Amino acid sequence: MGPRNCIGTRFALQAIKLVIVEILQSFSFVTCKETEVPLELCDNGFIAPTKPIKLKLVPRVMAPSQD
Repeated sequence: MGPRNCIGTRFALQAIKLVIVEILQSFSFVTCKETEVPLELCDNGFIAPTKPIKLKLVPRVMAPSQD
């Protein structure tokens, strides 16, 4: 296929990156009660938890701008 496959690919990737940045700026990630802390890791050669990590998004409190 090559780099000329889709004219909007670069634009779409840039838009996705901007959305991810916006989410990371607007929310904090907090572990749920179901998530075990500390994590137990698998012994199969990959760094992965034995049980799923459950997170919730908490809106950040934005400080008022100083104009």
